[in-house]
Amino acid sequence: MKRILAIILAVLPAPVLALSCVQPTVEQAFNITHSAAEAYVPVLGRFSGVPARMDAGSSMPQDRSYSARFKGIALTQRGVDIAMNVPVWVTETCVASWCGNIPNGTQVLTWLRVHGKSYSLTIGACRGNTFFHPTAGQVGTLRTCLHFGAC
Repeated sequence: MKRILAIILAVLPAPVLALSCVQPTVEQAFNITHSAAEAYVPVLGRFSGVPARMDAGSSMPQDRSYSARFKGIALTQRGVDIAMNVPVWVTETCVASWCGNIPNGTQVLTWLRVHGKSYSLTIGACRGNTFFHPTAGQVGTLRTCLHFGAC
């Protein structure tokens, strides 16, 4: 059985394998960032100033980094949202021909890494802990996790 699975995986084209990205739930994303050695702040809002990809359509696009602006709110354990309008250093990583991206103006729920008084975000082809067009349920789940300090 393992041999058959290995043969199937070996002959599948890369685009089919890329469809196997499974995004974590909001609870899993909270637990990952909450237990990380680095400091993260959960945020809800929109990015602007994201430059267009120059290698769009390439079979092997490159990782890229740039400064974008995030405007929205930081969600806190106390339930008091803090307005944010800050520059964020964004890194988009690629796997084969797929890259992470942050569309301009799209509402996102994500976690920004804190570096003193600056912020960064790394997003891969599978999005990781970044949720586009988050539902009220996802935001509510995060607020509950924050309130109790665990999910």
